[in-house]
Amino acid sequence: MDSLDDLHTPTDSSVKITATDRRSVSSRIAASRRFRPTGRTFVRPNMKGGRKYRTIHDGSRHPFAWGAGRRNVQNARDRTRFQMAAYDAICFDLDATLCEPTQDPMTLLESTFDRAGYEPFCTPADLRTAVPDLPTAETDREFYEHLFTAVADRAGVDADVAPALAAEYLAVQDPTAVDFRPGAKAALEHARDRSRVGLGLITNGGQKTQTRKLQALGIGDAFDVRVFTDPSAGIHPKPSAAPFKHALTELSVAPDAAIHVGDSLHADIAGANAMGLDSAWLDPGRDGATGEHEPTYELASLEAFETIV
Repeated sequence: MDSLDDLHTPTDSSVKITATDRRSVSSRIAASRRFRPTGRTFVRPNMKGGRKYRTIHDGSRHPFAWGAGRRNVQNARDRTRFQMAAYDAICFDLDATLCEPTQDPMTLLESTFDRAGYEPFCTPADLRTAVPDLPTAETDREFYEHLFTAVADRAGVDADVAPALAAEYLAVQDPTAVDFRPGAKAALEHARDRSRVGLGLITNGGQKTQTRKLQALGIGDAFDVRVFTDPSAGIHPKPSAAPFKHALTELSVAPDAAIHVGDSLHADIAGANAMGLDSAWLDPGRDGATGEHEPTYELASLEAFETIV
C-alpha cells in the first residue's frame, strides 16, 4: 500500500459483481501462466490462538516447536498430511501489491522539479525510504506534501517547497500507466478459485484514481467488494480498522475467516492484524525486518501466493 503511487483520495462505496461477471473475469485472467511452487519463498512463524505455526514447502501450517534460528523448515511428509489454509474471503491491496507504475521514476521526479522551478534534492530511492515514516494522509495531495516535506527535511531544504512539488508530481503522474506485478494475474485467479465467499480490494487510494488503474489493468469487475479511502463516510486509510471492517461486512465474513495481502507493514499488515485477519506480506525488498507488525505469511513474490492458500 504505502508505495509512491498509492494515493489517498476520497471516494465512496463498494461494488459487487455478478456470477456472469465472475466468469468473464476468470476467462480473462485464466490465460495467464501459473507459477509452480519451488519451495523458495517464505514465511515467518506467527502466533494464532496461542500456538506457534510454521509454513512448510507447500504453504500448509501446523503447530510445532519453533527453535532459535530455524526458519522455512521443509518436510516432504507434511506436504501430504496437511492442507493449505482455506479462507472465506481473500482481500488484496492494489498499489505495489497487484500493480506497479510503468512511468520511469527518475523522469517523473525530474519533471516535477523542473515544473516547480526547484533544483532536485532527492532521488526516487529517497522518496521510497521516507514512505514508512509518513503520517497517515487522507488525500493524494496530503500524502505527497508529507512525502516531500520529509525528504526536504532530510536534505536540509526548506519544507515550504513541499506543496508545489506535491502539486506538480500529481500533475505529471498518469494513474493509467500501470502494469501487473509478477504473479498478480495468477494470484487473482487462484484467489477466485480458493475463496469460499469472494474477493475484496482494500486500497488507500481514492475511487477516481484507483478505478482508473483497475480499468487500465482490465480488472475493474474482478472483486466482489472494493473499499477506497473515504473519510467523509468514516472509511479512513489503513492501518485504520474501518476499511477492513467495511469489506468484511459487505462480504458477510468474520475476520478469522479472511486474509489480506499487501506490501506495507505499517498499513496492510498492522491494519489486518489489528482487525483479526490473517495477513500475507509481499516483501518489497525495502524493509529490513517485520518489526512490531508480524505477518502470518511473508512472500517474496505473488508468484508464491498459491502455495499458502
